[in-house]
Amino acid sequence: MINFTRPDAPLLIETADFGQAKCRNCHEPILRGSWRIRVVFYEEGRFAPGGYVHLGCRTVYFETDEVLDPVLRFSPALTETERAELIRAFDTERTAPNQ
Repeated sequence: MINFTRPDAPLLIETADFGQAKCRNCHEPILRGSWRIRVVFYEEGRFAPGGYVHLGCRTVYFETDEVLDPVLRFSPALTETERAELIRAFDTERTAPNQ
């Protein structure tokens, strides 16, 4: 089990619906249809929404690149096709979009 230096958990993945959300790391809009990691905080016994992170910003934001397994574990609604697309995207999107 990875202990992230940031206390964010669980990590869910989804595609952006409207393109209005901004990344918690780079503060740029997350384009409609692109993968985004939903950040959720555990506070006072409940999970609270914390915003989103570009897939390419994950290493900088979470201070590790080892987030694929937690993302897949906490995103059971993904189809096998979506999981395969996500794994490919993890391999190709290694740096923040604005860098």
